[in-house]
Order: sequence, then structure tokens, then C-alpha cells
Amino acid sequence: MHRNNQPDNHTAQRRCDIAKYYLERIDIAMTVTEPTPYVNAVRLMAEQGDPDAQHTMGALLLQGEEIAQDFDAAAQWHRLAAEQGHPDAQHDLGVMAWEGLGCAPDAEAARQWFTLAAQQGNPDARNNLGVLWATGEGGAQDLAQACYWFALAARDGLPDAQDNLQQARNEASEQEWRAAQERLDALTAQATDDADDAL
Repeated sequence: MHRNNQPDNHTAQRRCDIAKYYLERIDIAMTVTEPTPYVNAVRLMAEQGDPDAQHTMGALLLQGEEIAQDFDAAAQWHRLAAEQGHPDAQHDLGVMAWEGLGCAPDAEAARQWFTLAAQQGNPDARNNLGVLWATGEGGAQDLAQACYWFALAARDGLPDAQDNLQQARNEASEQEWRAAQERLDALTAQATDDADDAL
């Protein structure tokens, strides 16, 4: 099974790229030993409670980009954003727990964080949750659950999820596959009803 163990720092990376572009244009040296003006601005917004900034601060600290790597501080910032419902921060906390970054590896905690993020549509969390269901890490093994989450991540366009779905489908019983299909069909029907109601 392919798992997506990279923190979801697409937003942080885009912001870093934009900040670097402007800072390079005014010839400010970028160092890791001292926070850049970008990091200082993000930290200020994060301290004011902005969940996007808190996630970005956590991602920067987790990756060691623009600032020295610090897993404990990364977890603190991610937790603040995650508690406000930020799905990317929830995913990143799941990765940190699963990989044991700044803590002992904890697949059960990873499963909880991935579930929160997956329910909000985070494709990487959906895929990782599928892996946990398929392998039984952090809880029960359930191939119907694994197929369901892989299928959602594949619908979201995650390439690894399609491979994982095929592998889980090959290992699942007909009953498990039917259960996953019924759940997907119900989700599709609900989305159609919601769209009709919105019109």
C-alpha cells in the first residue's frame, strides 16, 4: 500500500514561493538560523488565531523551511489549527503521529486525525486512512472501509489511491467490496440530493 506521509504543505509551499520571490527582489538574504520576515508575518497571524497561518507555521517548522525544524513546535501549531477544524493540520498531525515525528509512533492517534481530515475531504488523509484500515494499524482491519476511503481519494485524483484501491479490491471478499460500493453509492446519492436542494 502506498501511503502519503508527506505533510500537506501545498499552501505553505505556495506562500513560501511567493514570499521568496518578493524577498529576493528586494535582496533580503534567506537564512534558516533567523526567521525571515515571511515567517515573522506568519507567526504574527498564527498568534492571532488564524488557522491557515497556524497550519502554515506548523508546516514550516515540520519541514524546516524558512526556520529551523522543530517537531514539538510544529505539533503545537498544527494542533491549534486542527482544533479549529483545519483538515490539512489534522492530516499533518496524523502523519506526525504515524511516523513518530516528535513523539512515539502512534497509529491509533494517526487514525483519529486522518478520520477528521478525511471526513472534510482531504485526499491524502483519505488514502492514509484507507491504508490503516487495510493493514489494521491503530485499530481493526476492515477492507470494506479501506476500499471506501481509497475510492474517495482516487475520486479526488490521488494516484496512489487508485493503486491502493486495486490492491484492496483484490484482497477484499465480495461482501466487503459490496459494502464499500453501497456506501459510495449512498454518498453519491446524498451529494446529488444536496445539489438538487441547492437549486
